[in-house]
Amino acid sequence: MNNPYMIDWAITNKCNLNCLHCRGMAEEELNSRTILRVAKEIPSLKPGWVIIEGGEPLLRKELFEIIEIIHESKIRIYLISNGMLFNENIAKKLAKLSVNLMISIDGADKESYEKIRKGASFEKLKESVSLAKKYNILDSCPVTIGKHNFGRLTDCLNL
Repeated sequence: MNNPYMIDWAITNKCNLNCLHCRGMAEEELNSRTILRVAKEIPSLKPGWVIIEGGEPLLRKELFEIIEIIHESKIRIYLISNGMLFNENIAKKLAKLSVNLMISIDGADKESYEKIRKGASFEKLKESVSLAKKYNILDSCPVTIGKHNFGRLTDCLNL
C-alpha cells in the first residue's frame, strides 16, 4: 500500500464566521469517540503531513487531543484557522506541539476583509498573525481567490 502524501481533515463543520466563499460543510459531525479513533488511525497511514481544518477547528473540543495523538507519531501538523478565536494560551499549546499555523486572509484591508469574512475583525486578524509570528508557529496566510477579491490579489500578497 502506498502512503498518502498528506491528509487534509476537516474536523468540524462549526464556524464562527459566514464567509462569501464558503462551500458549506456536511451537517453531521463525528462524535468524540469516533473522531479520536480516526486520529489514532492516521499514524498507521504514514502521511507526509496532516492538515487540520474545518469549519473553524478551534471550535472542536477534541482539537488538542487530536493534535497530541498525531504529534506523538512525529507527523508534521498544519492547522488552518480564521484566527478570530486565536489567543496566547492557544499559541503556547500549538508551539509546544510543533503545529504549523495557517491563518486565512481574503481581503487586503478592513473593508474588503470584513466584507468577505462576515463576522470577522481585521484588527483581530492582524493581532492573531502577530501572535503566531511571536511564537514562531505562523506557516502561511492562505487566500481563497474568487470574483470578490481577484482584483486585489497583489494587495493581499503585500499584506
